Amino acid sequence: MPHPRVLVVEDDPTVSRFIETALQGLEVQVVLRDSVRAAQAALAERAFSLVLTDLTFRDESGLDLVRGLQALGAAAPRVLVFSGGLHQSVRDQLAALGVYRSLAKPASASELARVVGEALDMADWPQAPEHPSATAHNGLQAFELAAIETYFDGDRAFYDTFRASCVQQFPLDLREGDAACAAADPVALRRVAHSLKSVLQTLGYADHSVCAKALEQTAQQRPWSEALAGWQDLRQRLVQSFGLAV
Repeated sequence: MPHPRVLVVEDDPTVSRFIETALQGLEVQVVLRDSVRAAQAALAERAFSLVLTDLTFRDESGLDLVRGLQALGAAAPRVLVFSGGLHQSVRDQLAALGVYRSLAKPASASELARVVGEALDMADWPQAPEHPSATAHNGLQAFELAAIETYFDGDRAFYDTFRASCVQQFPLDLREGDAACAAADPVALRRVAHSLKSVLQTLGYADHSVCAKALEQTAQQRPWSEALAGWQDLRQRLVQSFGLAV
């Protein structure tokens, strides 16, 4: 019997890799797409048992994808939304659209695998591995140890791989944020902050995540000068904490 096919719709490559790694213990076939249009094309080509999607994309909303799937009726795959900022009003809207479950970012690898397993009606889902002792984490700070335990089920190698992919992605985020500021584009700046908010929390940088969340809100509601100041603060934190080239 073929393994269930899961379509993951996520435009942040670091998060895509996190999801793909988290689901390795399940007998599923993961297909990655980075936009609503690419996801719609994939759905037109083949059948999927589950669609796991973010809501925030550059040019479209994940809600458009969900509404399109709702129109398929009984033939539609189950939908699992994995996104930041899932306020109750958003959850209610998603439930009204027939979404199976809404899971807020960030989530641990084991929780994500468990929810996907439940969505696919799998009888067994992988157990979280035994946490290695603290001696296996030499050289890490307390907040990094906490992140490994909270989001990576004690797996330092998983954390290190995720962190390395984030460090590769951050310069692109800096350029995107700088471009948004130069163009006075609050929507683009809010999108960058939204993405960084969850990634930084997953890495254990709670203060940086709070800064990104504040910027996300400021870019939407406050004077542009405050958004610019907020971006410079977040930008400096990324450069200093991860040794990025300015």
